[in-house]
Amino acid sequence: GDLQRLSLGHRVTGSAAIALEAVVRGLLGAPAWEAELAISSVDLPALAAGLPEAAVQGRLTTSGDLRAARVQGSLSGTAPDLPDFGRLHLDLDLTWQDRVLDIASLELTEEKSGALLTADGELDLSDEVGSFDLRAAWEKLRWPLTGAVLAETRQGKLDAAGTFDAYRYGLQAVAWGPDFPEVVLRLAGEGDRQAARIRDLVLDTLGGRVSATGEARWAPRPAWDLAVTAEGIDTAEQWPQLPLGADLELTSAGDLEGFDYQLVGKLDSELIPPANVSLAGSGDRRGTRLERLLIETLGGTVQAQAQAGWDPQVAWDVGVEVSDINPGVHWPEWQGQLGGRVTSAGSLAEQGPDLTALIEGLAGTLRGYPVRLDGALSMKGREVALRDLKLSSGPSSLTAAGGVGEKLDLRFDLQSPDLRSLLPEATGRVSASGALSGTLDAPAVRLELAAQGVEIAGQGIERLSGGADLDLAGDGALRVDLTGERLLAAGMRFDAVKLSGDGALSAHRLSASVVGQPLALELGARGGLGEENAYRGALESLSLRSEDFGNWRLQGGADIPSQGQTLRAGPLCIRDEGGSGGCVSFEQGGAGRWQAKADIDKLAFDLFAAFVPEGLILAGYAGAKAELRAQGGL
Repeated sequence: GDLQRLSLGHRVTGSAAIALEAVVRGLLGAPAWEAELAISSVDLPALAAGLPEAAVQGRLTTSGDLRAARVQGSLSGTAPDLPDFGRLHLDLDLTWQDRVLDIASLELTEEKSGALLTADGELDLSDEVGSFDLRAAWEKLRWPLTGAVLAETRQGKLDAAGTFDAYRYGLQAVAWGPDFPEVVLRLAGEGDRQAARIRDLVLDTLGGRVSATGEARWAPRPAWDLAVTAEGIDTAEQWPQLPLGADLELTSAGDLEGFDYQLVGKLDSELIPPANVSLAGSGDRRGTRLERLLIETLGGTVQAQAQAGWDPQVAWDVGVEVSDINPGVHWPEWQGQLGGRVTSAGSLAEQGPDLTALIEGLAGTLRGYPVRLDGALSMKGREVALRDLKLSSGPSSLTAAGGVGEKLDLRFDLQSPDLRSLLPEATGRVSASGALSGTLDAPAVRLELAAQGVEIAGQGIERLSGGADLDLAGDGALRVDLTGERLLAAGMRFDAVKLSGDGALSAHRLSASVVGQPLALELGARGGLGEENAYRGALESLSLRSEDFGNWRLQGGADIPSQGQTLRAGPLCIRDEGGSGGCVSFEQGGAGRWQAKADIDKLAFDLFAAFVPEGLILAGYAGAKAELRAQGGL
């Protein structure tokens, strides 16, 4: 061409494939242009390190002169390594004239989910103040854009207008996710170059409403003055297993060099007793001081003061005072009155926690029994020390002391001549003592137990005595010796119960028996722990005598070896005196990979005579084979 009309054609290859066709007029006078840009591909990592691989295509057209210009077109793209972004498509129509940007339309869509974001408006930079009038709306906006949804706002809109020295804004949206409740959001306010004022913030969620007003300031330094109210919140609408009703008011004002906060509210739940809560405190960028915490519940109060810091390290000093607490207000069978004091102080250093906790005479009465809890706990690094922990309720007492760390030295003793002093529905007496020694890698456990006339919620035993010793250091000893009389469990009575074991970790024997009506069971097993924690176990004997189903015995032994996540059991074959029976086996080759087999060659129908209606006679037998396999879970 010439200086009056110049035609341009340009091709780019390599890290980008782009074609440009343009016409420029009046180069020496008032230049104007018309152009079209076609994008076939762009290699983003080649243009800038760290950018993801992307497939980008598009077509843009532009026309204008030095005073005004317009850009129209569309772009689309995907990122193969970022599937969460889906396939995005952008359509736009923009005009720039006399330092004013006019967004006639801007539309962003994601093809698979149908997500849509639109925007339009004006940005005026023609003077120093600057002004804008912008609007945006969306539908089905979600994350990730494809696949299983984590969060979604089904619809919403945003608008902002004014100057940078005085503007207003508004936002409306509905959001939800599988792990959080639906929220209907409305926000309106004003702002300037230094702060944004929240005139009205409302979130309708969990059957109630959270509202807020205030100001957030970012110049000359970050500061805030906020008031938040929550009314009628019911967490059971989203989490039925955690029902909690809440009405709260929170205020806070200040900046990072000094702020204060206050909270008052009411909590109500089926799981915990109702409570009125109030607190007040202050803080700065280095820590906070809780000047007052008051919880009114169960006819009494819980009061606390605390100081916590996080610069230069996390540290705390807390004191809690309990007065006139009556658990019977919420749990009628636990009438009483409790009070006491608990304190804790410590810090989190590079070598680990350094803390102390002290229970200073938490005492009173409970169900007519005098009760008291005292004790102290300290922790330094990985060393934990328990000093003189003692819990008493009437004639019953539990004491514990010792330490857990590089070495284990923990002892406990429980003496309860009347179990009713511990549990309302319990009767009988129990004596138990034990110790934990050795190291964390090779602990040793000792337990001695004696019980007489024990019954709890319809389950019980007339007499139980014995103990157990287990030492996991080297080829440590193993001893189990428990003997019981007149056991009542699951509606069945057993005259005698016995569990025995002796030997060492590398070779030991176990036996168990229960004798009673309507069944009796006896079994014997052996085992040994070898190198690399490989366990060699075997079931050597099993006999079951039942009034309804006859007498059954193990046919031969059944090996049960295991190591790590591998396990094999069987085949285990049992048969009754009439010839009914079969074999089962199980094998696990790794996490989520297992198979089970069953081969029942004969199962006589007369075994089920007790469950057949009177007058109906079943004769004969059935056989069955089954195999189950799982790969990567069932």
